[in-house]
Amino acid sequence: MSEEIKNEEVAIVEEVKAEEIVAEEKSVDAVVAEIKEATLEAVKSEMTDVVKASDLEAIETKATEEVATLKGEIEALEAKFDAIPTPTLIKENKPMSIHNEFQKNLELSGKAYADIEIKGISEARDVTGAPVDTMGLSGDLFAMNPVRGVSRIIETTSKAFELPVRTGNHGAANVGATKNVLDASTAAVSVQTYMVQSYAARADVAIEAASDIKGFYACWAEDMISEIATIEAAAHVANIEAATNSLTAASASEIGLDDMAELVLGLEPQYRSNAKLMLSTDAIAKLRTLNTASTGGDLVFDAQIGTFRLFGMPVVENAYIAPVATGNVVACIADWSKFFVVGNRASLQVGRFSETVPGKYVYYADMRAASGIWHQSAGKVLTMA
Repeated sequence: MSEEIKNEEVAIVEEVKAEEIVAEEKSVDAVVAEIKEATLEAVKSEMTDVVKASDLEAIETKATEEVATLKGEIEALEAKFDAIPTPTLIKENKPMSIHNEFQKNLELSGKAYADIEIKGISEARDVTGAPVDTMGLSGDLFAMNPVRGVSRIIETTSKAFELPVRTGNHGAANVGATKNVLDASTAAVSVQTYMVQSYAARADVAIEAASDIKGFYACWAEDMISEIATIEAAAHVANIEAATNSLTAASASEIGLDDMAELVLGLEPQYRSNAKLMLSTDAIAKLRTLNTASTGGDLVFDAQIGTFRLFGMPVVENAYIAPVATGNVVACIADWSKFFVVGNRASLQVGRFSETVPGKYVYYADMRAASGIWHQSAGKVLTMA
């Protein structure tokens, strides 16, 4: 082998060794670096734990002081609240009014109206004595129609309703010599239909009057409903005048106690025991002037019930019954809960139109109700000769 080749091999070997040494040195440096980094992280962690512990203690101390301060402030604030007088009214519950109903329905439907429960305006209080929400209306708007106050009231949602009616007699034997009853039974049951009809009223009111007068809506609603009540009252009297069970007075222009006695005793006992007399204003005026030496047959005012009595029976005045004159029906005796029936459609409606008459609101009120005689035999009318 030549000298040159040997030298070249030696150089190659030395180069390889040098590279191995460098590699070993790099590995040592990496290990040392890793050790340094790990050591540094450990030291940092220990230092952080030390710092955290120190900070936590300081924070706890500061928080304790702040909580104590806040507690004192809260206690002082509670003391101030306790010192404030208790208010007499925390929340005001405003009853629904006609005006509020108008505004609410105007926003919802574009029509200003209010639905009013008839029961609410005809009864100021319910059966337990608790007040009834009458939307600001008084509870006696139907007082001018006494027939409503004594008759049977039926609530309905239909345009008509039917009631069973007994006709004829049962043919039961009666041993009394003064009472003649047919032995053969003629009793039958039929159906009486009562049609619901509308009672309406209208009024044109200047817009500035409706806007400027305080409480106008409730006042107007009462007036309109009262007008409807008068229309209905007249219709009820017309129904009563058509009763088939009738007695004719002895005179065409005078009414006497004998006429009234025959009227009362002419009603069958089963109806008479719970009956009331209903007389026209003129008939009461004429009877008041009669005198039977206070034997119990005169017309007397009973302060306890707030009305007159005749033969111990309550007398109801009805201004819509005709005055004492030829051919007029001037009085009626009846067990009213069986004689006459009134059917309500639950509510009536009051409303306002603003486009009908220039410069005025057109107000209206509408009530739907039915009425009529139920049992003809439960009542009897007195007709002048």
